[in-house]
Amino acid sequence: MLYPAELRGRPRRRKDSLPAWKSEVGRHLALPLFMAVVFALLPPSAAAAATAICPSAGSETAAVAGAVNPETLRLGDGTRLRLAGIDAPAASTASLLAGLAPPGTVVRLAPTADKPDRYGDRHAYVFLPDGRLLQDALAQAGGVRARWLPGEGACFATLLDSERKARQAGAGLWASPDAILAAGDPSLVRRSGLYELVAGRLVSVGHGTPLTFLDFGRDHSRDFTVMLSAPVTRALTATLGSVDSLVGRQLLVRGVIQDNRGPAIRLNDAAEIELIDDAPNR
Repeated sequence: MLYPAELRGRPRRRKDSLPAWKSEVGRHLALPLFMAVVFALLPPSAAAAATAICPSAGSETAAVAGAVNPETLRLGDGTRLRLAGIDAPAASTASLLAGLAPPGTVVRLAPTADKPDRYGDRHAYVFLPDGRLLQDALAQAGGVRARWLPGEGACFATLLDSERKARQAGAGLWASPDAILAAGDPSLVRRSGLYELVAGRLVSVGHGTPLTFLDFGRDHSRDFTVMLSAPVTRALTATLGSVDSLVGRQLLVRGVIQDNRGPAIRLNDAAEIELIDDAPNR
């Protein structure tokens, strides 16, 4: 992986757009609130105990008219409602969504923003008539991936815990061997612009200004790399210790694949990286 323009002074090409139906709902990620970072990096049992930060059902109610796509509902008044905090990689999730919130279902909303986004969609956590968080029900069924989005980190620990359990059970999308890609997968470079989960053993760490590089191979012109801004590096250090101590560990990272003369993910929040082993193997 060649280091980007911030260090080398060269113009670089960046591809962040998402294809097909997801192009209209792709969002840039934001820098974190520190406490949400702490909760997101807790082990599953501790993360489950942190669910109090997730909002309860609000007083606003709405009737569901149908599903626009696997991540978006249409309400009875015509409003498009984007389900906060998740990513649905498969179109089949639409049927799961329709089963949980069929037309006519009256839901309660906890909006995550005061105004619609630039596409005219509102964003909210959605609560079903039985009190369940719709996004969490989807995650428990293996229909969606937890995703950190601007202003939507409050339920990330809850959704990530449910996602982990679905992963362990091989439920829904996690039954596919392609649900988590290996850091050495040659197809990564062809997935530029897609939101993916990538797992692998960290080989080395490169320190630069302003970025830190987590290298998952020794060929920096080809192998997968994760790029950390200074705030993300500080957040990781506060929770996991020095990033150099992660060398030899198995990591799971999530984010939009970029083409920087090799596949890369630039993390926008420390919650987008997890340790998935018990001890270092150097």
